[in-house]
Amino acid sequence: MTFRTGWATGDISPTLPVELYGQYYQRVAEQLLDPLSAVAWATESETEGGHREQALLIGVDLLLVTRELHEELRRRLAQAIPEFDGSRLLMNAVHTHTGPGITIFRNWWEANPRVMTLDAYRAFLLDRLTDVAVRAWNARAPGGIGFGLEWAVLGHCRRPVYADGTSEMYGAVNRPDFVGMEAGEDSGVELIFTWDRERILTGIVVNVACPAQVLEAGRFVSADMAGELRRLLREALGRDVPVLFQVAPAGDLSPRDLTRNHQGTDAHFWDEAGMRILAGRLTRAVLDGLRKASGDGALDRAGAKAVVDWNPVFQHSVTSVDLPVQRVTAAEYDAAKEAIRALEAGNSDLKDDLCAAYRGFEARTLERERTGGQGPYDDKNEEFVRWHDNQAVMKRFQTQDAEPVCPCEVHCLRLGEAVLASNPFELFLEYSQRIKARSRAKRTMLVQLAGDCCGYLPTSRAMKHGGYSAMIINGRVGPEGGDKLVKTTLDAIEHVFG
Repeated sequence: MTFRTGWATGDISPTLPVELYGQYYQRVAEQLLDPLSAVAWATESETEGGHREQALLIGVDLLLVTRELHEELRRRLAQAIPEFDGSRLLMNAVHTHTGPGITIFRNWWEANPRVMTLDAYRAFLLDRLTDVAVRAWNARAPGGIGFGLEWAVLGHCRRPVYADGTSEMYGAVNRPDFVGMEAGEDSGVELIFTWDRERILTGIVVNVACPAQVLEAGRFVSADMAGELRRLLREALGRDVPVLFQVAPAGDLSPRDLTRNHQGTDAHFWDEAGMRILAGRLTRAVLDGLRKASGDGALDRAGAKAVVDWNPVFQHSVTSVDLPVQRVTAAEYDAAKEAIRALEAGNSDLKDDLCAAYRGFEARTLERERTGGQGPYDDKNEEFVRWHDNQAVMKRFQTQDAEPVCPCEVHCLRLGEAVLASNPFELFLEYSQRIKARSRAKRTMLVQLAGDCCGYLPTSRAMKHGGYSAMIINGRVGPEGGDKLVKTTLDAIEHVFG
């Protein structure tokens, strides 16, 4: 069996100015802080019987990817790389909030006529993705693979819980009724390294349970800590090595320790200084992992000298699964309808002039932004947001019978004794813990926001607490679907090890 691997990197930075995606208000970037990248990793193995196993993983420095983007790229690659099975393509997003959109994220404001249009960016992006995919595929050559597990404190739970049983994302923690954070954290840094036959490092996969969104309220284009990690590794290694950044399940995590931030510590991790601190931690972890994985005079934790696997078992399964859409009850529909009536009675703009209502919301948001300090600046408890939330509840009720399931692809790659599995959600940490604890693989890596973007997938505990990210309209699937996703993923892992 011959294991081949190839890498390529492409610049996907938009033309400026451009509208940024990820917050509840309009932001336009006039500055490029650092470039956005698409990083492609192609792998293939061929057995003596002629069976070929393939994978093409692409990480993009964007907020999200969509099923539509995948399908269009697959159509293009069918022409550009006819020998590649397009079903083996998987893209993931780093979830930066300082990049352009590829689909309408909010339609609350009018498009700025000066900015690069969404259609123009999508066309540009698809050209760049096609190019980087083809170059990675054509760069395939015999090589080896190694793994690492290090630790770096990056992500923390962002959902405080209060004595009345409620929760609020980024809620205040210096309140007397604050009783603790809803979930834990995952400081593991999962690593994959590849080398060519000359033992020259050809690429790195970095998988962490923290989205690249320290700078989420910024007004510039940036890949956030994913870009800074690449810069620091370039300095440390003395050359460019492709770095594919993946976010492990972290729907309830962010790069901020809320229980310390209110005390006025030096680093609050909403700005460039905080972003560089986290990227520095991550860089040190990657370099430590590289030394151990390459066998550069280091011993692994079992006490045996690390070695490169030049002929790993490679299997790639793709499972299509329909997860149940989280349903709105008739009582919830009636409550949303009544809430809208009450909001409109107290704020006539919500009934008569939504543009004016948005402008008021934006003005208050910008005033908070001007005061500086920690974000977020958009208050999701404002009447304007609550009106839209209740409208979304009513829409879900009206469409859920016609759209009862959320179709998903779960990719599962076995690489030696390790496995990498995907999901299309901002997946809460508990699901990752359940999968990793029960996986039969010696090393289990999970990547979220991959293949599509289906919103948050909260836990039962989070749904009871409520608040943004755990409301029924923040994602298409709820805990029942989360249980099914866990089982589907574990079954896929069993299959590739069968």
